[in-house]
Order: sequence, then structure tokens, then C-alpha cells
Amino acid sequence: MNFFINSIFLFCIINSIRSDDDQIKTIEIVFKYKQNVTIDCSNFEDVEYYRVYENGTEIKLDENIKNVKLDDNKLSLSDLRSEDLREVDYVCKSGDQIVARIEKLIGPFIYVPEKPSQTVTEGGNIELSCKSLYGDELSWKWLKNDTELVEGEKYVIKSDQNSTTLTINAATEDDKGDFVCELSNSHGAHTEVIRVRVKDALAALWPFLAICAEVFILCMIILIYEKKCVKKPNENEEEMEQAQNSLSFPIKF
Repeated sequence: MNFFINSIFLFCIINSIRSDDDQIKTIEIVFKYKQNVTIDCSNFEDVEYYRVYENGTEIKLDENIKNVKLDDNKLSLSDLRSEDLREVDYVCKSGDQIVARIEKLIGPFIYVPEKPSQTVTEGGNIELSCKSLYGDELSWKWLKNDTELVEGEKYVIKSDQNSTTLTINAATEDDKGDFVCELSNSHGAHTEVIRVRVKDALAALWPFLAICAEVFILCMIILIYEKKCVKKPNENEEEMEQAQNSLSFPIKF
């Protein structure tokens, strides 16, 4: 008999807990790194917003906390960081009762490329890469001039959830410009740009040829100057010889 009564009592408690959970509203909101987000629980009376940490600690959010703003019973979080995306949850309370839980949908974000600008010699190969910082169920693609690049002999693309690499084989003048790596999921997309410069294969010779030209011109100037210097003394010798001849000519009275 006691077992039967205890079973009924336990059943009632479980149903009560389920009933409370069913009354808690779930609000899906996209969170993106370094972006702003607004949580709206203003349809509940005397609503308050809380940040819940993994250890169960709850902190009531007000405007005394950095990056928090309250306006018309709506919570605004600015410049979201790692803690906001991964380490804490958010709930709305009315009194001591949780009335809504925030389900964070993490939007994609790409690290700034280590080499945002690269140079390749014409005919050579070059490798471009991007790495993801945040996001779930991610997909990558590369674009140039708003056109998606297709893998083949020219382009080799290797991607996983954390990174993507584009290899450009036998670069030509047509390959110079901006290449865009795009990371996306169902919650949004993020892009970064890598600029490629293609250098003429003979570009390294131009400084050498310029030096040779300067040396040649300098040598020509010296040669012409020396010829002029040699010619001038010869002319002076002829004039002196003529003068001497005129002085040695006998004078007749």
C-alpha cells in the first residue's frame, strides 16, 4: 500500500516538473562574434534577464555590466565575445520563475587571414588559406569576381570544419585580384578577402638590365669626353706650329 502511495506521489512530482518545463518558452536567437544581439522577453511581466554560467551561477544583467543595455524591457548585448557565445546561457525570469530560455544559434566567423596579401611569380603556384573561429555545421567556398571557383587542374580546394585551402596552379596575369573565402551555415555567412598579385617572370631581370644600361651610358659619356680632350691638344699644337713658322719667315726691306 505504501509503495502504491509513494509511486503516485512520485508520479505527481514528475508531472509537476514537466508542466513547469512546458511553460518555459524557448527563444532562438543567432549569436555572431563581435556583433550585437537583442533578447526580447518584454511580453512577460516584471521580466529580468540573467546570465547563467556552467557551474550554475546566475548573474542578473543590468546596465552596470559592460556591453549590457536595457531598453523597453529588452536586453541588448554589444560586441559579443567568446564568453557570450560558448561559456554562458541566458534566461528570462519573472520573479523567481524562469519564463524563457535563450537557445543560441552560433553564426560563422573567420579569423583574419595571416597573409591578407600575397605575391606569386607568373607560372608559379600559390596557396591561400582561411580558418574558422566559430560556427556549427559549416561549409566553405571560394569566390573570385562573385563567381564560385570549381576545383580542377587550375584550382585545388581542400576544406574541413576548421579550415579551407585554395591552391592556384601555374598563376597567370588573369589570377591577380581579390579571392574571397566564405564560411556559412544555416545561421548566416562570413567572408574574408585575400589579394593576389602576379609578378612578371622577367621582373627580377629589370633591375639588372637597368644597372647595365646606366653603366653603358656612363661609359659612353667618358669615351666621348676623352675623345674631345685628345682632339683639343692636337688643335693647339697645330696653331702653335703655324705661329712659329710665321715668326721664322725672313723679313725683306
